[in-house]
Amino acid sequence: MIALLKSLGGSWEQARGDLRADLEHLEAAINQQWSTALPVNRGGTGTTAAVGVPATVAIGRSTTNTAAVASVATVTVGATDASYFVVASVLVTTSTTHNFTVTAAYTDESSSARTLTLTFSQVGGTLAAAITNALGAGPYMGVPLLIRCKASTPITIATTGTFTTVTYHVEGRILQV
Repeated sequence: MIALLKSLGGSWEQARGDLRADLEHLEAAINQQWSTALPVNRGGTGTTAAVGVPATVAIGRSTTNTAAVASVATVTVGATDASYFVVASVLVTTSTTHNFTVTAAYTDESSSARTLTLTFSQVGGTLAAAITNALGAGPYMGVPLLIRCKASTPITIATTGTFTTVTYHVEGRILQV
């Protein structure tokens, strides 16, 4: 770097200032890219966001569960059909005997009731739809899935399955795009 600066005739202070400015531009660009892919509305629920930026419209969290959670997060679609990302995360703290899924129930734009089974990634990158005692205790990070929903119908994230001996936390988010 110093040899490059000498060949260009610039000072170290000038190069450091230029590099700092470049890094600030890169950081701003990265943050802008993430804000278009992830929710920027972090304070609960709301439906306002810049065009093309997902708005979090429902967040729910339930802790220390030992049975199914009928409604982790829910929202009713507005007056027109709309697209949403649904995603959840699960942390299994006690794992003996269990086999459950996290679902998103909604009505698609053709008026068909749907129940989507959400997908999760384990820390090592293995994808799973069912959270089982064979997979063990630990975090299960949700994969966002895009759905198209009919106007004036509910979207509900829930857990379902066998919960013989398990303790878990679950969080669900519904984001309008």
